[in-house]
Amino acid sequence: MHVVLFGSGKGGVGKSTLAANVAYALATRIKTLLMDFSAFDKTSTSMLVPGCVSKFGVYDWLFYFREAMGVVPEIETCERRDVLLEVLPPGSMEEAVQTLSYSVLAKRVKTLMDMMIKHFSIVIVDYPGRSIHTDPLLQALMSHVDHLIIVMEPTEASTAEARALFNFATQRYDPPPVVSSILNKYAGEKVLLELRSAGGFVEKVPLIGEVMALGRNPHL
Repeated sequence: MHVVLFGSGKGGVGKSTLAANVAYALATRIKTLLMDFSAFDKTSTSMLVPGCVSKFGVYDWLFYFREAMGVVPEIETCERRDVLLEVLPPGSMEEAVQTLSYSVLAKRVKTLMDMMIKHFSIVIVDYPGRSIHTDPLLQALMSHVDHLIIVMEPTEASTAEARALFNFATQRYDPPPVVSSILNKYAGEKVLLELRSAGGFVEKVPLIGEVMALGRNPHL
């Protein structure tokens, strides 16, 4: 299983749109799961499976998981039938999960990811714009991420959050995930993001990509 996480320290940068499109494209070839952690707007779920009626999402699974009893709740996904794609919606327990400690979440996330290995070739994670420094769930998830894709806007606040996410992911995990950056360039500006590695090397990355909103039936 290969895990790709689309993240940013700021919301509204086009992350969910990009995650949905990449998941759809991959699902034309291999069995793919999209895990939607964006409970506020459910963008990727509504784009890919607008008729999804699953009431038990990823946050519900993480919250109601009972380690002491050895009872693991069933995973409920919504299937997109024209491609090899399933979507795990966010559910309703996001705020409750955010109160759990890192140690608890790390165990539950590991159990969840171990389950996914048996069923999917690739997992796309759509994660909301929250700071990894204060988010124990994102910290736990990052331990299982092979490829981190940071999505941002050409603004000072967005690039600052992107730099913080890059530094945390590359310095706190061994081995660190592969990191890519994508700019949602909405006004034609060009920015240069300076990424400083743990070894002191500095890489200046020109951010020239574009993200398009492609509608309810996304295609690349």
